[in-house]
Amino acid sequence: MLDREALLAETKKCIRCGLCQAVCPSYQAIRNEAAVARGRNRLLRELAEGNLTMSPRLKEDMFACLGCEACQASCPAGVKTPEIVAYMRSEYVAKDGLPFVQSAILRKVLPHPQRLKLAAKSFRLGQIAKIAGTVAKSLPQSLKGRYEVIPETLPEPLETELPKFAQDAKVAYYLSCTTNYLNPSLGRDTLKVLAASGHKAAICLDTVCCGKPQNSLGDQKTARQMAIHNIEVLSKLNVEAIVTDCATCGSALKEYPHWLKGHPLAEKAQEVAAKVYDIGEFLVKKGFVVGAKKKELTITYHDPCHLIHAQGVKDEPRTILKSLPGVNFVESADADRCCGGAGSFCLTHQEISERILEPKVEGILATNPDMVATGCPMCKIQLQYGLRKTKVQVMHPVELLARTYE
Repeated sequence: MLDREALLAETKKCIRCGLCQAVCPSYQAIRNEAAVARGRNRLLRELAEGNLTMSPRLKEDMFACLGCEACQASCPAGVKTPEIVAYMRSEYVAKDGLPFVQSAILRKVLPHPQRLKLAAKSFRLGQIAKIAGTVAKSLPQSLKGRYEVIPETLPEPLETELPKFAQDAKVAYYLSCTTNYLNPSLGRDTLKVLAASGHKAAICLDTVCCGKPQNSLGDQKTARQMAIHNIEVLSKLNVEAIVTDCATCGSALKEYPHWLKGHPLAEKAQEVAAKVYDIGEFLVKKGFVVGAKKKELTITYHDPCHLIHAQGVKDEPRTILKSLPGVNFVESADADRCCGGAGSFCLTHQEISERILEPKVEGILATNPDMVATGCPMCKIQLQYGLRKTKVQVMHPVELLARTYE
């Protein structure tokens, strides 16, 4: 991770060409120079040179970034703006701390599986008792709308029905928190597809949250602690690959060597990261089986930022979708443009998120699809919210592949 000197050197690489304006979702939404990589780099350079202070206004500009990494992917100078922003967020967290709710979730719940399980169970009981729904009715429409797209009653976590890690497994399936608690059927489909394609896989239940939410919101200390735990667990597994169906988790696992630079576990982190695959990436590279069940569907695809920009995975999900019997795959306009979900961004920056989501939904609907596929749980929730008044469904490519076996 960048230190202050490296940050200043990195900001000086910006040639102010403005190409970031064309790809930055927040800039497209609010047309504010401080919301684009070029503007943020200038602000941080002025800060590093002592011409600015760590003001509330600068903090607001830093936390209005979605972290989609589109700017870095399109930058001819290769400026690491996402990392610069992450560094500044960590500086603000060190200075001001985290808001109470974020601190409770990021530090007290997500790093501790038993607490997370208890929190999910409590929320489920609140749903059953109609308490959660009653509270949701008093929320702003955007928050209420996103509440309505999650399961009416949370299902039992996937982990509750799984045995301990099979020692003869050659593939470790890294289970994301969202798949485990909100969409366990995706986890079952992932295991089903791996098995049908001849890959002996099992889930390791000793890992914790990947740490990406913490790192993205400036709590790099907690993120490193979680990365250390996961590296200690995953490095002991005698497997050839580690796969995940969550774009965010995959990007985090691949970034662990960078997070742990200078740490005694940095080498092991590198070894683990070299084995990490997005499920679509793994299946296309190692082989997958398509079932015979045919269903006539028009499907388009949304590229999660943590998949296309952070991991460079673009063609593989499309390869899977195009292989499905009966499927008419149609590319949507700006398929690689952020949907505005970005973890908790859609909750903390509702207006910007809505502005980003609107053209995304328009591009999807222009393909007249039955379904839109995506490989990120947060993108799925965001798109379900945006498409809630239509009949268009949102599914993971692996779920659609698993349906061909039935």
